[in-house]
Amino acid sequence: MKQLIVSNWLKQTQKWLVTYVVQEIPSHLSVCEFDCNETQCNQQKWLNCCQRYQ
Repeated sequence: MKQLIVSNWLKQTQKWLVTYVVQEIPSHLSVCEFDCNETQCNQQKWLNCCQRYQ
C-alpha cells in the first residue's frame, strides 16, 4: 500500500515538474544554454554572436 502511494506521489511530482518547471530549450538557444561561457549577453551581443550561428 505504501509503495503504491509513493509511486503515485512520484508520478504526480514528475508531471508537475515537467509542466511547470522544466522547459524544452529551443534549438536556436541551445548553444547559448550549454556551450557558451558567457553568463549574460545583451541583445546586441547575442544578435552578433558567432557561436550562435554554428
